[in-house]
Amino acid sequence: LEHLGLQVSRLIRVAYGPIELGDLEPRDADEVPDGVVASLRKSLARG
Repeated sequence: LEHLGLQVSRLIRVAYGPIELGDLEPRDADEVPDGVVASLRKSLARG
């Protein structure tokens, strides 16, 4: 955002690729459903 004259002081990750973090608190963990893992593996295999 520097090209707009804005300074970034903090970034907050809301997703990792297709996996959205939703209201997951920092240092919490949640299980990724098998269907999401399978879909992610397919997309990685395609390149």
